[in-house]
Amino acid sequence: MSDDKDIMKVFYEIYEKQILPIITPVEETRRLYLKKLLITECLLIIALVLLGICSYILPEYNIVMYLLYGILMITFAVVIVLPFSRMQTFSRRFKQYLICEIIKSFGNITYSKFSNIPDEFIKKSLVVLSEFSSRIDDDCFEGYYKGVLYNVTETTLLKSDNNFAGVLILIKFNKQIRAKTIIVEKEAFGIYDLPLLQTEKEVLEEIKLEDIEFSKHYRAFSEDQVEGRYLVTTAFMERFKELKNIMKSSCARCSFFDNYVLFAIPTVKNRYEIANLFCKLDNPKRYLKFFQELSAIYAIIDYFKLDENTGI
Repeated sequence: MSDDKDIMKVFYEIYEKQILPIITPVEETRRLYLKKLLITECLLIIALVLLGICSYILPEYNIVMYLLYGILMITFAVVIVLPFSRMQTFSRRFKQYLICEIIKSFGNITYSKFSNIPDEFIKKSLVVLSEFSSRIDDDCFEGYYKGVLYNVTETTLLKSDNNFAGVLILIKFNKQIRAKTIIVEKEAFGIYDLPLLQTEKEVLEEIKLEDIEFSKHYRAFSEDQVEGRYLVTTAFMERFKELKNIMKSSCARCSFFDNYVLFAIPTVKNRYEIANLFCKLDNPKRYLKFFQELSAIYAIIDYFKLDENTGI
């Protein structure tokens, strides 16, 4: 799925045949929800105006005036809060159903609110350079592509100094990775960060990158220089950048360790809120993004031929 035209063609075939039948009845319900909300909001605003006029023309210090002021404030609060309440109600009712049904169209994928990526994996990978005290997972996906297991988790790692909010992507290698190799954006490394790469158990040395443009923004380190250079090739760097760009992130990190590769990509928005009351559900662009992200993950699996149980 490396060719953009092929990706778009496959996506629109899936959208027309599988996704559209799923979202059409929900889109009708969304429009009904929205229509009722707009009517209610209009009636409340009219009531708000009338209450305001009545309270203005009444004599000062009249007990009825104070009562109207109270009703006025309550009505104003309802006008402000109601859209958010209806939006949350709609999302709770349809989000999980839509995600679970739509991702089935993209392959062997399951949805969960709980990630199968352990805390120990994240800490051991060094994609987050300082210890995090807790984490909050949101939308999580687990799937197989050509028999290769991968996990996608939208998460927030809570730390005392700086939280990480973004997407973690874990891919299982059917090949042996003997040493740890990491790629991190240069901004993540200061004078106090480098000692974290050199402990009693492991010493990671910097790899000289072949891609000059890539090396302007990233640094690579490995316990094994030979294996590290084999993993971090110019072809992999291109796929790494493609994944980062599709996620619309300014930076990205990844780590090869224990027969896994883990990507950490910071993002600033909730990526998988499909059931939005104020957005049309039958807009294919809402689902194209996720399909492109999957295609970028599949491109990495294809590049390393992870479906082949052979040595690196």
